[in-house]
Amino acid sequence: MRKIIILYCWFSLLFISILHGQTVVVTDDSTYVTGQASAVLDLKSTTRGLLPPRVTAAQRTAIASPATGLLVYQTDGAAGYYFWDGAKWQPFVIGQGGVNPVSKTVSATLTKTETFVLASNDISLTLPAITSADNGLSITVKNIGSYVHLIFIKAEGTGKIDVTTDSVGLTRWEALTFIAYDGNWLIKNKESRQINLLHVSLAGSWTSISEALAFLAVHMVGPSLLVLGQGTHLISSTQTINLPFPLTITASTYGQATIAAASGLAGTPMFNCQSETHFKMLDFTASSLASYGTAANEDAIWLTGSGIAYTIKDNVFRSFNKAVAIKSNVALWMFENDIRNAAGAGIEVAAGSATGTSLKISTVNFLACAKGVNLVSGTGATVAIGSNVFYMANSTDVCVNYVPATFAPYVNMHITGNSWNGIGNFLQGFDFTRADGRDANSFIEGNLGETDHSPSCIIGVINYNTATTLSTANTWYKAGWVNTFAITTNWAITNNRIQFLSDFKRDAKVFISGNLSVASANRTISIALVKNGVSTTQYGETTLRITTGNQPFQFSTVIYLQNISKNDYFEVWCRSTSSNDLVTFQDIQWLTETK
Repeated sequence: MRKIIILYCWFSLLFISILHGQTVVVTDDSTYVTGQASAVLDLKSTTRGLLPPRVTAAQRTAIASPATGLLVYQTDGAAGYYFWDGAKWQPFVIGQGGVNPVSKTVSATLTKTETFVLASNDISLTLPAITSADNGLSITVKNIGSYVHLIFIKAEGTGKIDVTTDSVGLTRWEALTFIAYDGNWLIKNKESRQINLLHVSLAGSWTSISEALAFLAVHMVGPSLLVLGQGTHLISSTQTINLPFPLTITASTYGQATIAAASGLAGTPMFNCQSETHFKMLDFTASSLASYGTAANEDAIWLTGSGIAYTIKDNVFRSFNKAVAIKSNVALWMFENDIRNAAGAGIEVAAGSATGTSLKISTVNFLACAKGVNLVSGTGATVAIGSNVFYMANSTDVCVNYVPATFAPYVNMHITGNSWNGIGNFLQGFDFTRADGRDANSFIEGNLGETDHSPSCIIGVINYNTATTLSTANTWYKAGWVNTFAITTNWAITNNRIQFLSDFKRDAKVFISGNLSVASANRTISIALVKNGVSTTQYGETTLRITTGNQPFQFSTVIYLQNISKNDYFEVWCRSTSSNDLVTFQDIQWLTETK
């Protein structure tokens, strides 16, 4: 049986010797007489505690050959209990649950005892100065503020975080744990995250697009990427984007994120982009809100910046009044989108008096839209509409609508390589027959279901009987006639004269055939095209040897013209090897095609 030594006061310890195989009981309670058999020393008190040696950090580290498990209490620096684990001193973590939570709402320098910090507001927190004696000290900071709060954590003095970093930032619900090591701080369980990459999800720092935009309005430091998580993101009021740097809004992959209209959005657009914005891989839908998309302004995206570039790629737009409305002199690149059931227009340019709008559209499917592209207003615009598909639903639908009274003049318009199902009208508003060249910078070619509108013209003369006098032998004279009919696309025609109206150079193929007669027999007549009235240079000269007077003589010629420039004009001229010949061009068929 074990021998139990019962002591009734602390002073009795002075007389205790360590007895082999015995339990020493120290108590201030006379009823506690049986010690724990597994313990060498069993202490019992309800009014007092155990006090180990108290040392400074310097004294602790100076202990020679500490035994594994040696315990002391450090009174300075990161005060607290320390034990020697056989290789180094380790601190005991103090506080309920292993942490000591504190709240920070203003910028401050943390102390070594503030091991778990719950921070809010836009503040900076400085980690305490440390030495190698503090190795293992752990401080965790968590941002519990709102979606616009950004917490910066930096090291004190010359200290660093992860060797090279001066500071790190935490957004809402993010947390980092910092471990002291040799005078610097290391981040425990660090995850790489780009500072300008924002994720919107129910479990993220930002749960809605509006929260993320509000954060960027305060903290944006460079071009940023806003990634929408899987699911539906509701928009209940117009999201105005006016940021100092470009913003890209995208889904993590195609078909994952839907942006839907919600109550409160009626009569207004989803997005008003005043600064550079790019949209990718998103599904925009208006049908989530009853009747939304049927009234004016109920559009997906407004582009309202001046001189700003935008990109819209790989998106779907469903049932808006207009999918995209250009309101100023912006540059829009729009590729690989689907626009469905637009009551107003798929894309509308209504830039008012702004000059220099640029619109480039390719591989966009317009499905059951009242107007595919609606060119309403603007000055000096550049438009390229190529390789798109227009599936119109009603006889009143228009693929490309143009309002010349308010959209002209434009710099150029290329509408090429598109497909159309033949319902409604492909073009509306253009007039390529005008002599003033208003629409001469339109190149509308290669569109399935629509006639080409490249510059071309036809002149027809039938039974003309007034002669042209060739007064001097071997001298060129302009042939005289009055057109019976003329058909033109972007050439100005005045009888025996065609004038090129486009700003862009082209080559042309010219086919001229007909018959002429000469009053005298045995005459040699030459005909040719003359450019800009300069008879010293002829194109396609053809020589006719006529044996019978006043007898119609058939002729034809093919001419290739290069580098035709704006306002260049061409006329048919003729000459005779004899003087005072009378030549009558009775019938003419003159076709000019450009390429």
